[in-house]
Amino acid sequence: MITKNKLLKFAFFVVSIACFIAIGVCFITDIVLNDQITWAVYPFICVPFFWLLVSTLLLAAKHRIPCFIIVFSIAVFPFLSLLEHATPVHGWYKPLGFPLAVLSAISLVVTYILLRFTKINKLYLSAFLVLYYGVVFSTIVRIFVARFLHQGFFTIDIAINTLACIGVAVLLAVIGYSKNKPAKPLEHTENPQEQTETPEA
Repeated sequence: MITKNKLLKFAFFVVSIACFIAIGVCFITDIVLNDQITWAVYPFICVPFFWLLVSTLLLAAKHRIPCFIIVFSIAVFPFLSLLEHATPVHGWYKPLGFPLAVLSAISLVVTYILLRFTKINKLYLSAFLVLYYGVVFSTIVRIFVARFLHQGFFTIDIAINTLACIGVAVLLAVIGYSKNKPAKPLEHTENPQEQTETPEA
């Protein structure tokens, strides 16, 4: 009998083989085309990071999401550091990669706690998450990127994105309020009038 556990282990085996083959193909192609290793270093760094996250979801029998968050929060720092050394542009890890990785890890932890351990109305919570990730989180990311690149912060797409997220959040909050609102009891105006029939003479 094929159990869920066996299917997950088989999926892990398939993903592992696929990742190993992908890295090998990239290295062979890079060497054949360029006579040296150039761009193949990027999949060599990124694919193991992807494999680690997927493997955590497949092999963690219980508490998959918290295990995923823990693994991501730890592995993202060496991943970004290695990626910085592989890219031709250096010096972006400390001012850009590290603070955004910290922000992402904290955001994932807070989101999981809110979804798992609070009894907040799901639509209210969805509205909050839309506002946070669509406005606050994305704005902080843009600020760090703009400072690093020495560019202006405000663009028209930021305004459109902010207005759209606020609109979606308000809509979700209104729907949540309407569903949460207790229904008014029906007012029964019953005025029974007993009509007595007079006997015919």
